Amino acid sequence: MAKQFYTFCPVDDIPDGGREVFDVDTLSILLLNVGGAFYAVENLCSHAAYTLENGALYEGCQLECPTHGAVFDIRTGEALSAPAYTPIKTFATRIENGDVQVELDLE
Repeated sequence: MAKQFYTFCPVDDIPDGGREVFDVDTLSILLLNVGGAFYAVENLCSHAAYTLENGALYEGCQLECPTHGAVFDIRTGEALSAPAYTPIKTFATRIENGDVQVELDLE
């Protein structure tokens, strides 16, 4: 199946600095609002498969894994510090009719 955008929630449901986890199909997706921009990443650290939802957010777009301290750029998924070396999955987002939508490739 081709990628398509799915509606997750109204924009107002996640205030600036907020985050929410959505379970879609077999994915757990962490949706974050940073300064009014929405970012979606897989809610799973690439180092040891722990969830990222409670990780600290630094310098706007750097998310730290709360378990072992690996840091990821939520814009690109890039692993910025050990012990992670593999990026996390990121997903395109858009605002459509006041809703946050995330682009997914679901079967």
